[in-house]
Amino acid sequence: MPATLGSATVSRFQTDPEVHKLALEFDVAVGQAVHAGDAVVMNNDGTIQAAASADPAWKVIGYSIHDSGTADTDHLGRATVVMKGFAVVNGGAAAGPQNAGPVQLDAWDANNKRRNYAAITGASDAAKMATLAGISLTVGVNVNDPILVVVPF
Repeated sequence: MPATLGSATVSRFQTDPEVHKLALEFDVAVGQAVHAGDAVVMNNDGTIQAAASADPAWKVIGYSIHDSGTADTDHLGRATVVMKGFAVVNGGAAAGPQNAGPVQLDAWDANNKRRNYAAITGASDAAKMATLAGISLTVGVNVNDPILVVVPF
């Protein structure tokens, strides 16, 4: 890989991200840092942070493609994430309020002509993984509020 302006670059990816792969920008949680190559998880408020070793795989939404965080003046606390999903769909919140994060399928909303998604439930990580339909990127304040969901996951 070529150097930039005379300084060697440090590659964290074996190859560049896949062409046309879904990549989205997120705010990094206050006080957190995300580094290039980090697996990231979404918090209830729609911010992200680096995944902890104890986080289950179903919570990981993708991988950061650069360094960012509160001390990083280049990216101002935002990080671009190469997502595990491949599309963003319009959905509805099955409950209100409904946090951002992992969701499962709920009923079809005939009035708004879209699928509603509910916060994921399940007693174990295996049960949650079995019902995981995507990741809600937005918070739904009321029932049937529009939300954006990354699918499939």
